[in-house]
Amino acid sequence: MKPGKNFLVAGYVYTNDASKQVPFKPEEIIHFKRFNPNSQYRGIGTVAAAELAIDTDETAKLWCAAWIWPYLHRALGSVPGLGLMREPGEEGKRPLG
Repeated sequence: MKPGKNFLVAGYVYTNDASKQVPFKPEEIIHFKRFNPNSQYRGIGTVAAAELAIDTDETAKLWCAAWIWPYLHRALGSVPGLGLMREPGEEGKRPLG
């Protein structure tokens, strides 16, 4: 893709397997793309979009773990963890819960 003036597309250039460049006018190409917040001309792939969402979610989890949960434990009181255990040799008798 060749950018033009005022953020418009001036044309497209296709490079084939023999490294020959074939120019196209903007009206000869239908450009399908997904939204990309970083580029007006190029779309973003599905995996790259998912990567951004996953990274954002992981960052939010780390932030909550560092700032929100300690505050709640101080404000509401800490709740000890609960574990269900079986006596040795009781595997397979009846399910817990």
